[in-house]
Amino acid sequence: MESIEKIMQEAEAYVPISKKAEFVHYCAERCFDKLNITAASGNDTLSAMPPMWKENSELKARYMMGGLLKLYLKQEAQTDENDEWLLTEQEYDRWAAAHILNQIERMKSNASLRDKCFDLLQDYKTLEKMLNTEVYGLIRAMNDSVSRIIAQIQASTTPESMKNAMAQLEQSKKDYEKYMKESGKAKIQEVIPDA
Repeated sequence: MESIEKIMQEAEAYVPISKKAEFVHYCAERCFDKLNITAASGNDTLSAMPPMWKENSELKARYMMGGLLKLYLKQEAQTDENDEWLLTEQEYDRWAAAHILNQIERMKSNASLRDKCFDLLQDYKTLEKMLNTEVYGLIRAMNDSVSRIIAQIQASTTPESMKNAMAQLEQSKKDYEKYMKESGKAKIQEVIPDA
């Protein structure tokens, strides 16, 4: 690892909003763990319910460190083989153990780099707030009760279950008509709305 002074001399103090948004959009969708939930039904058998989601803070920290290193500090870093922003655990630990953010904070006393350090840290905080806001919004949307109920209904509404429901409806209609006929009451009339 180069000296923090050399790293800061070559660092970017500002990342354009479009690059921030691209980074946030990409990373936020990947910072979740799926929680599979089951519920006991009538005869104590478990039925699957739509999953819930929880934030994975480890992944978020690894993404944020990847953003710091690649967007701001222009450093090469080992990432997951399938993800350009997700640092490996070892790489994250290497940089985190070096307390890179604290080193930048301490560089504020360096007259020639003072402004750059302040600017970089403030811009990085903006990026972090954007990611936190996006993750929070996604988790609220993914765990929305109404959406989960609709997903449960859709999962249980298969073509076969609809066919069975229609057959039961037709049988109920026939049974009712038979009852009405035997009791001397009128037949069920089809209601056709006026055009």
